[in-house]
Amino acid sequence: MYDLTKMSLVNMCECGLALRHLCNSANSMEDVSNRIIQYFYENFIDKLSGEKSCVLVRFFKTHSYGKLTPELQEYARQVLGNDVVSDSLKCLTLLATAGKLPEWNSRHQSKGHQVIPLSSEKVISRIPMIYQLIHQFGLNPSNIITQPDPHLLYDLEQRIYNVFYVSDALDSPFIPSQNSFVIPFRIKSVIGFGGVLPSGNMFAIVMFLKVRVPKFVVDLFPSLALNIKMIVVPFDNESIFNEQCQASVNSSITTTTNKDEILHINSKIGTLTKLLDVELKEIENKIQQMEAHLNQSDSFHQSNNGNHKKNLGESGLS
Repeated sequence: MYDLTKMSLVNMCECGLALRHLCNSANSMEDVSNRIIQYFYENFIDKLSGEKSCVLVRFFKTHSYGKLTPELQEYARQVLGNDVVSDSLKCLTLLATAGKLPEWNSRHQSKGHQVIPLSSEKVISRIPMIYQLIHQFGLNPSNIITQPDPHLLYDLEQRIYNVFYVSDALDSPFIPSQNSFVIPFRIKSVIGFGGVLPSGNMFAIVMFLKVRVPKFVVDLFPSLALNIKMIVVPFDNESIFNEQCQASVNSSITTTTNKDEILHINSKIGTLTKLLDVELKEIENKIQQMEAHLNQSDSFHQSNNGNHKKNLGESGLS
């Protein structure tokens, strides 16, 4: 278990490794995202109170409208108020959720976030938290709405993304439902992290926390985001939902191609390289801090020794 107010790079590495082992036997994007979310909800603990740090934690991923289940397609049409929707329309889809209330533990019971159709940048701007999350990641909303060209997609997929961070959720314009959610559930900080997958789809995990997370911990989350990307890449073009996976197994259909496998392998190699870069940079920073502390300590002792000898000389006790 981890205390989010005091997590170190070592803790982040341990957490990422534990998640990768936990998700080895997952069989769909929904399955793997549920395992990730449940792990965070159960293992991020306020060690002072012994209570869970997460009030609510959710996993989102963009998908094309045509890949959604009929139920979610109907949900998206109701949101848009349109009977005819393009199969290529990008939709931000809730894949997993875990929280304090029973209704927060099933994506099927979400009233407003099961599917968010991203039909235009103007539409996204009306959802302050999602709009700010995309911008704080360092993405342009247009990259999420449309399929980027192959050259841009490679650059987007290989990047390390920033963290969406609201240090104080109270009265924040980016966190909705202040009176019904933030205040009664004592939400203090909100953290969102994720990235772009080989398909061009974005994934994001958003945590609503009743602890205030310091900035030095937030700066370590890109490492965890890269670990999670390693986990979900194999499911990027596979079955999204558990029921789709079962239908595929029953009909002995597989959609994986050699091209998909090459994309997954290249993505994993690139992600591992970025993960190593992030962790080495953090280690380098720690070493520099330690060296500065040691130099300061040496200077202090040398100064004290000099003063001590001077005092001895002046007192005739040389």
